[in-house]
Amino acid sequence: MPKRVEKYQLAKTLGRGTFSKVKYAVDTTTNVAYAIKIVDRRMIRKENMEAQLKREIAIMKILKHRNIVQLREVLQSSKHIYIVLELITGGELFDRIGEYLGFVSNSNSTSKTLRRKCC
Repeated sequence: MPKRVEKYQLAKTLGRGTFSKVKYAVDTTTNVAYAIKIVDRRMIRKENMEAQLKREIAIMKILKHRNIVQLREVLQSSKHIYIVLELITGGELFDRIGEYLGFVSNSNSTSKTLRRKCC
């Protein structure tokens, strides 16, 4: 995995999923921090998910709202697709919802409980 993608300096991993990982990154020209979703092209092809990923990107390009993570740009290499997103701090959304609803959060248990109940 490269330490730099074009003008973005990659740092720690913020999260992982089945087809991607999200890394903290800084635009070296502006010093602004972003989250970069790094999607493995091979996994997307293997699972026939290309159309779904294209749809996700197309929708994110259209949506502009203060409560929706903003898409900055999309970059690609032969092995990966890099989706540059607005960096949102504050932890897991499911943990925040759990706190609001009165769940006690001591690990990922709140996220897991909420995911089972509502997803």
